[in-house]
Amino acid sequence: MPAPLLTFEGGAAAQFCACAPPDTDGDVGPNHYVEAINQAFAVFDKSGSMLAGPITYDTFFAPLGGGTPCGAGQNGGDPFVMYDQQADRWVITDFAFPSFPGSSFWECIGVSQSPDPVAGPWALYAIQVDPGNPTFLGDYPKLAIWNDGGTQNAYFLTMNTFSNPTTFTGVRVPMRLTAPACSAVVLLTRSALQSASLAWAIPIASLPRTFAQAIRLP
Repeated sequence: MPAPLLTFEGGAAAQFCACAPPDTDGDVGPNHYVEAINQAFAVFDKSGSMLAGPITYDTFFAPLGGGTPCGAGQNGGDPFVMYDQQADRWVITDFAFPSFPGSSFWECIGVSQSPDPVAGPWALYAIQVDPGNPTFLGDYPKLAIWNDGGTQNAYFLTMNTFSNPTTFTGVRVPMRLTAPACSAVVLLTRSALQSASLAWAIPIASLPRTFAQAIRLP
């Protein structure tokens, strides 16, 4: 296996949030690497120099205002960061809720309006996990890109849903967010379903997106 072209130390959990586990995530674009850890994220250049951060999600999503937990300083982590190579944009998400168990669970989504995650600006969104079932927490959210050149040009968000600390729920609710910055499809699922994500080539027209699921057999 070839050696890495570059390695550098990212942010430590103690530096970002003093939490365990840190749920570290990250993605790389043409000029930046964005690392997300529970409670905060940071932007690095390709030499490993930190250009911005750590920025807490409470600070990042504060412009949304106090109408949802996203803007009310109640962000909880489980971050996901993704570089969208088709649009040359960045996407950062985490979840927010005031308490668990509870009745107000949200996914907070930021989409950069330029290729530069430092300069931004960012379009910010707050999506309720399931308005029909407000006690469902959306755990372990993951994003994917799919563009078949037709009807599936969107971000796909999958997550586990819980209504209490020990019981999965079994609901699947499709939801579409349409805005000048992005079009997102939210699919809620109970079983760690992960959508296939577009790499650098555009899929064959009308090719159905694929979902994968890990199943533990008896």
